Order: sequence, then C-alpha cells, then structure tokens
Amino acid sequence: MSKKVRVKVFIPTRSCYCAYEAFLKRVEGVLKKYRDQIRFTTYSSHAPEAANYGLQFSKGVVINEKIKFGPLVKANQLEHAILSELNKTKGDE
Repeated sequence: MSKKVRVKVFIPTRSCYCAYEAFLKRVEGVLKKYRDQIRFTTYSSHAPEAANYGLQFSKGVVINEKIKFGPLVKANQLEHAILSELNKTKGDE
C-alpha cells in the first residue's frame, strides 16, 4: 500500500464564511477526487501552525510539507501537485 499524500488546508476561521467559501469549494472539489489517496486536515490560519508556512490570517494549501499554494490556487494547479506527489509515493514502494 502506498503512502498517502498529506494535505493541509488553511482558512481564516474568524472571518465570515463568505471570505473563504469559493476557495474552500475549489480545494474540496479536488480533494474529493483523491480522498482515498490523501490525508487532509483543515487548520485555522490564525493557529500557530499557519505561521510555519507564512499563511497566517490567509488561505492556503500545503502538500507533503513542501508544496505551498496561496489563496489564488487554481483547481488544476492543486490537482497537478497532488498527482505529482502520488506518483512519487508509488516510486517509494
């Protein structure tokens, strides 16, 4: 069994949902396609963890601790990054 790709999603939970709704729907649309191959966690961008990636008070996605996208990430960019990481994990088997 291959390793799952780790995805961290950061959203500004203290803001109105309308401030991050489109971002979250775009990200979730991609994550649902790979739900059996990824492990994702959602964090508040107000949490200390967000500062580690320069995403405090903003929206963003971190994949396998190394690929970072900001609030304007496009679905195809995110999907490409996930597929790339999945291909790497297949090589590790």
